[in-house]
Amino acid sequence: MSVNHTVLKHSLTLMIISGLLIYFLWMDIALYHNIQLIAPVLPNSKQSDDRTSSFLSPFTGLSVKMMMMDPINNYILTPIAQLFNYATSFSEKCYVITPNMISFAGLVFAGFAAKCMVSDSIIRQRIAVLLFQGRTWCDALDGIVARDRMGMVKHASLRSTPGYVIDGLADTLGFTAFLVGCYYYLRHWPPNEVHYRILPSKEYVEKNGGHTSENGSQTIWTPRRLFYVVFCFGMQIALSAFFWDRYIHSYSELLETPQSAVGKAMAQNEQMKSSFTWITMWFWRVCNAHCLIQFLLVAIVIDKMWEFFRYVQYSGFAVLLILAFFSELNLHLITSSLQQTS
Repeated sequence: MSVNHTVLKHSLTLMIISGLLIYFLWMDIALYHNIQLIAPVLPNSKQSDDRTSSFLSPFTGLSVKMMMMDPINNYILTPIAQLFNYATSFSEKCYVITPNMISFAGLVFAGFAAKCMVSDSIIRQRIAVLLFQGRTWCDALDGIVARDRMGMVKHASLRSTPGYVIDGLADTLGFTAFLVGCYYYLRHWPPNEVHYRILPSKEYVEKNGGHTSENGSQTIWTPRRLFYVVFCFGMQIALSAFFWDRYIHSYSELLETPQSAVGKAMAQNEQMKSSFTWITMWFWRVCNAHCLIQFLLVAIVIDKMWEFFRYVQYSGFAVLLILAFFSELNLHLITSSLQQTS
């Protein structure tokens, strides 16, 4: 009965993950279609930046930032936050609550999530995942409220406002708190890995608190080594956030800044729709800091957190650096194309 229950649980988890992947793929195809429908913003035109009339559409206010957002945020949490704001008129009736307060509420969610992570109970860890998704939802809501109160439709970063700095700080502290919780969980309940064939000496293993058998040996995971593995992922989060913010700003400057000449506006629109630009932005959708955290949350739900940390320990850096290289190449090509157009 226990075996059947485990198989049923794994099958249900696989079905949910598969369903979400199919949904995200379908929505990405729809997003690409919406990008191809974007008309060039010609000089002296009064074209609105709103690409759709439905407030619930995940493509409302289509922008470079939206093209580079992670799927869970883009297609689930942001539409839910938009529905909440519309149904409750939150941005209008609750004017005393500022977007910065919402960011702080998200930080509180992250703190409770980190607290729940320091437990050997898989149930509490899954509760931690839900709490952290609450933090992510608050992160979506604060942007919606801020843009709504400023009368903005386009989903763009408000880099010139103090809220931009506070939001980034809240994200940093929230991510850090959660990773600290993951580290303390691993420190209290170190992973147990057994390797075969290549065995250290019996004296070495026993000296470091492990044990040997005829078939394998136990890997010794000291607090320092555990910290190093988690720290590597934290650095990937920081590196990804830096690159993501840089490329959102760079692409926005090149592709969303109004042009004074018709030819440049047409070239700008063509570059926005190019396959190279879309592919580069799509990879940032699945490699930005928010999406990396989502991968970690999925690993926690299926009880594979340590395996995830070990898998991305070095490969994550390689992926980010390769993606940054192609992003720089794409920006160079776009800049050259716009400069050559009169």
